[in-house]
Amino acid sequence: MAEAAKDISLEEYESWLEDLCGRYFDDPLKFVLAIYPWGEADGPLAEWSGPDKWQAETLTYIGECVKAGKR
Repeated sequence: MAEAAKDISLEEYESWLEDLCGRYFDDPLKFVLAIYPWGEADGPLAEWSGPDKWQAETLTYIGECVKAGKR
């Protein structure tokens, strides 16, 4: 489920997004799980609980590379 609150100001949204980017800098899978509305009723991703397996694996690999200092 997306962590974003509805009906907030632009400044609040930017602060929220900045916090998420910092919190999940080295874990892009957790970022994707937090930012998109997975499984929310009537939402565009209502039928999905998260990214496809290959996408999750790729995001995990990218996170591991970031943690290891690789480019």
